[in-house]
Amino acid sequence: MATSADIDIKWSMKAGSIYNNIDLIEALLECGWRFDYGDSYFYLPLGDEDFNWERTNISKQELLGVFRKKEQLGEIIGVAMVWGDLGIGGEFLFRNNHTFSVCLTINRKVVERGGYTNVEWYLDKLIPVLVNAQLDIVSIDFSEHI
Repeated sequence: MATSADIDIKWSMKAGSIYNNIDLIEALLECGWRFDYGDSYFYLPLGDEDFNWERTNISKQELLGVFRKKEQLGEIIGVAMVWGDLGIGGEFLFRNNHTFSVCLTINRKVVERGGYTNVEWYLDKLIPVLVNAQLDIVSIDFSEHI
């Protein structure tokens, strides 16, 4: 049986700021996260309602353009992201209610003893992005099913 692990983060904007999912995705990219997943990108296409992930070889800018359209239409933005050259990451799901989830499926980082998810490693890569963007963290939920 496979282990599944997820992190759900709810955030809010400081008074007077305007911030959306595209801004958050760009902040993640600036801080070390990458779309690169092998030789292509893995994402939820425009109009998707059933989580039918697709691979594409379009440019990063074209992919961000797809995400901008999805944001305007109120669709969930989904993309696989990994941390730097380590290849550790998962599928990120960005919703219009200031929440995003990370399904920790790509080379899941585990603690040495026990094989449980090293959630601290992921939080160390996610929380600074929100703090640097001056976003407030409302809640962080982690779940793991073994």
